[in-house]
Amino acid sequence: SYFAIRELTNSKGQATNAVFGFVRSLLRILAEGKDETITVVTFDAPAKTFRHEAYEDYKAGRAPTPDDLPGQIKIIKEIVNYLGLHQVEMPGLEADDLIGTIAKTCEHLGFFIEIVTSDRDAYQLISDRVCVRGLDKNERFGPTEVFEKYGVTVNQWTDYRALTGDSS
Repeated sequence: SYFAIRELTNSKGQATNAVFGFVRSLLRILAEGKDETITVVTFDAPAKTFRHEAYEDYKAGRAPTPDDLPGQIKIIKEIVNYLGLHQVEMPGLEADDLIGTIAKTCEHLGFFIEIVTSDRDAYQLISDRVCVRGLDKNERFGPTEVFEKYGVTVNQWTDYRALTGDSS
């Protein structure tokens, strides 16, 4: 949301583009939810991860975090808390690591899981009990949809991404 919505500020001049985009998507997703739905929001901890320890140049090519983003993330966390949603953040792990751990643990326990993310790396988690959908789209990806769109199985997803390239 931060990069998709530009130059949105409140009356004090504080940037709110990430807050607005996140809350807009979150409220839409919650409105579609069912009574038995549990929502967990994951965040990257403001610390180096085990990947940084293993590889010094991990994410070295990535631009630095914009100055106005950390303050917006703080507001987003407060909103998630006010809404009574579960939030998870753990030093040493990225939000994606937490999503994968939670999804696979809940899948093993027999739950159906819907991961909401624009990150196609999450497709490697897809199974008969785990699907992935985008933030603003109702398009859901399960094993069949991945194969129909990309011509590979979920088990082939990481190899497919490695072979076709990924700017991230």
